[in-house]
Amino acid sequence: MAVLIESKVLGFDTEAGVVETFHYDHASDEIIIENTQDVDSITELNRALANDERTDWRGRKVHRVASIPVALLPELEKKGIMTAAGVILDKKALRRWLNDRDNLAFRTKLGRI
Repeated sequence: MAVLIESKVLGFDTEAGVVETFHYDHASDEIIIENTQDVDSITELNRALANDERTDWRGRKVHRVASIPVALLPELEKKGIMTAAGVILDKKALRRWLNDRDNLAFRTKLGRI
């Protein structure tokens, strides 16, 4: 039986921990470029920062509210929230995304944004 999907690692960003992999599906003649990232260290640091941070919003003018893994930026770009480079395009949509229960692991500050 022939191999239907051929895969090859194209690159690895050691700083961000992102692996870029090329996949070719012989059956459908489709090419897929996949970026994956182990986000465990990011979510652990985010949890520690959130637990250590004051819960009120008084005092400083700037608050670090999130740390989003690089591998999620293309998804946010498709939704029109951010560019793949991390530039915010829609602040309200980003707030909704960060306040969503499914994305709490990326928050570094408790409370609603």
